[in-house]
Amino acid sequence: MTSITKRKAIFAFSLLITVIAILVLSLKPDTAIMDNQTLSEKLNNGNTIYYLVVGDSIGRGAGAERKRDTWHAQLERLIKQRYGADMQGQHVSQSGATAFEGLYKLRNTELLYPADIVFLVFGENDRKYMKSEDFALHYELLIREAKARAPKAEIITFIESPLTVQGIADQIQAVSRHYGATPIDMREAYAQSGIKAEKLNRDQVHPNRKGYELYAKTILQTLDEFPNRAAPGSREALYVQEDSPIHLTRTIEDQQGFLYETSYWTSGEKGSSIRYQVQGNTIGAVIKRNPNGGLVDVFIDSHYYRTINTNWPLVKERYIILAAGLEPGNHQIEFMTNDRGHRFKGLDEKPFQLAGILSATINGKATE
Repeated sequence: MTSITKRKAIFAFSLLITVIAILVLSLKPDTAIMDNQTLSEKLNNGNTIYYLVVGDSIGRGAGAERKRDTWHAQLERLIKQRYGADMQGQHVSQSGATAFEGLYKLRNTELLYPADIVFLVFGENDRKYMKSEDFALHYELLIREAKARAPKAEIITFIESPLTVQGIADQIQAVSRHYGATPIDMREAYAQSGIKAEKLNRDQVHPNRKGYELYAKTILQTLDEFPNRAAPGSREALYVQEDSPIHLTRTIEDQQGFLYETSYWTSGEKGSSIRYQVQGNTIGAVIKRNPNGGLVDVFIDSHYYRTINTNWPLVKERYIILAAGLEPGNHQIEFMTNDRGHRFKGLDEKPFQLAGILSATINGKATE
């Protein structure tokens, strides 16, 4: 009796394994077909669309009255209404970010799933820190990184509605078209809407719910007209000489008035200074912004370069750009606090907190 029971159990188990194998094999072709679908086919078949946003405050949806009013939340609802497809997004966005910060964060972010669309939302902040030709190099590296990380994704780039520097807009157009990305000029969408900008904006930069509704509808129209194609692959660089690593330097050369606390050099006293020696023509810094933050002067090669403000409503690590287009080679970077920041009772955060220096040698192609 025991032997018969064992044979029955073995037979039942073998039958179960066979059924599972048949099911797996029968599903495999459909899975392969789904993986090979174009973005247009996925939309029209009602498949889930996975997207990645790498951007600044507009990429994040700052200015919207509620989370459901951001451009990506409104786009998700429009896609569901039009195509019956769900959208799931991963966001690598930060208010005040430049393409340099976006590049660094994208390179150091684990992607949750293979994206069908990558949205790149930069330009408005970049104009404050670099010339158009320097921006072009950073933006091209960002697009190349997006293509490397999400090779099957279509890339949609934005010329943001508040951007006034035409050179930056021209570079977004040129780099996008070179790589087969799809640029959307929201300045044109604003102008063609017939609605005054103050009715579409929360402030001089950020759209409100109505403004983000225009963003979402413009993206939807672009997707409605999107060609049925496989996402273009990467190609020979347009401007950059090579893909450039970004190095993080934590070792200091000298300091006065700083303490090392939990991975950051910190100071709360006016006149404190800290100095690094790095190599590259693009320089950034890893800092922690917080509500106690204050003003810090930046010196490059002993010359005053700019003043940065580390004040921020939330405690947040940031990867800020300090300088682009420097001469290649070694540079001395020094920070000097020029005020004592803010003082909030119960908030144990120093005005200036510095984890290290980011540096890269980003070379453009030689012109003939």
